[in-house]
Amino acid sequence: MHNAKRRDAIGPNPPMEIAERIFLVVGAIIYFVPTVIAWWMHAKSTRAIFYVNLVFGWTIVGWIVAMMWALAERNEVPTNSIS
Repeated sequence: MHNAKRRDAIGPNPPMEIAERIFLVVGAIIYFVPTVIAWWMHAKSTRAIFYVNLVFGWTIVGWIVAMMWALAERNEVPTNSIS
């Protein structure tokens, strides 16, 4: 209870709140880079890569596995070539 009164007395710190939000957004973007790469490269297992990234990405090993999987697996995008 004492801390709540002290925080109210000090007042809000908007620059710190903005910095925290920016840090959160940038962290989320970095966290899901393997999923974005899998989607962008049309990987066959994009959904599975997303789930591995979501569940195990917080461990460095899980994030690296998701990244390697995303980079290794490509789906051939059909081209409209007339032969």
